Amino acid sequence: MSNNSPSAIELSTTVTAREVLELCKYRPDLLLTADPPQQSEQWKLDLIDFCVATADLKPNERQSLCTAKIVTAYTKLCSITLPVTGASIIHSKSPDITSLYLLNIIFLLVCLSSLVIANIYTYSPLPADGNNSGNGWQILSDYSVHYYPVLSGLLWGGLGSCVYLLKKVNDISQSREFDPDVFTGIFSRIMLGATLGWVVVNIFDMDTLDMDGVSVPAVAFLTGLSVKVVYGFLEKVVGELELKLNLHSLKSNNVPKQSFKDQLAQFQLKLDPSADLELFKACSELRKQLEKQQQQADHSSQNSTE
Repeated sequence: MSNNSPSAIELSTTVTAREVLELCKYRPDLLLTADPPQQSEQWKLDLIDFCVATADLKPNERQSLCTAKIVTAYTKLCSITLPVTGASIIHSKSPDITSLYLLNIIFLLVCLSSLVIANIYTYSPLPADGNNSGNGWQILSDYSVHYYPVLSGLLWGGLGSCVYLLKKVNDISQSREFDPDVFTGIFSRIMLGATLGWVVVNIFDMDTLDMDGVSVPAVAFLTGLSVKVVYGFLEKVVGELELKLNLHSLKSNNVPKQSFKDQLAQFQLKLDPSADLELFKACSELRKQLEKQQQQADHSSQNSTE
């Protein structure tokens, strides 16, 4: 790509000077070499000159020097440092995941408040008069008895997904590879973890499982944290059910079996002898050979039976 090609000129309006400088600072060893660069490595000198020329300039003044030639050199440097780019370095310093922070806080507050309410209802004495209708105690009672046991899997599964995503963002940011255009699907991942968390704690009887010291919220949280593991386990359960119910044989029985000779006959019916005469003759000859072999096989089988 030439320095003044249309794609390079177009990129020079989208790539910022800060991106170029950040990537040059990230891997200066790729630009500074002991030996003079070859003609094919002129782009290294272009980036070094750009860094020197923009050292004392303001951000808006630097952008004017970010020409198509510099963008071309920056692209070559990106091809070496990928998946790290100047943009990913900038985004990794302060990842824009406000929605993830907000969802994590919401799930955390709801889970903690639910535990507090459940503990208050469990360990606090009943009102002395025995009449708890229409007051705060009735609300705590209804939530602890009727709502929280049903919603706990959903809440803790969603919180587990949020923790997983936050850890993933932290790891990617540490390696300076965070790109908001690539890191997508936050909401769907949280919904998947919350849904699987609710499904697991409701379709399995937690009281009958050997889960010493592991509560229902813990199971839901771990489910949201490790969706792939849980989903793989559910697929194995489905496979076991398929074997026990003999569903696989039903599927195969529904598929009609057809011999090669019949398939060849159907194929020959679709041929136009005037257009594909040679192929039509070859199919006819092959069918005759198959029929002859079948007759011989039937004759041999009859003789052996006698």
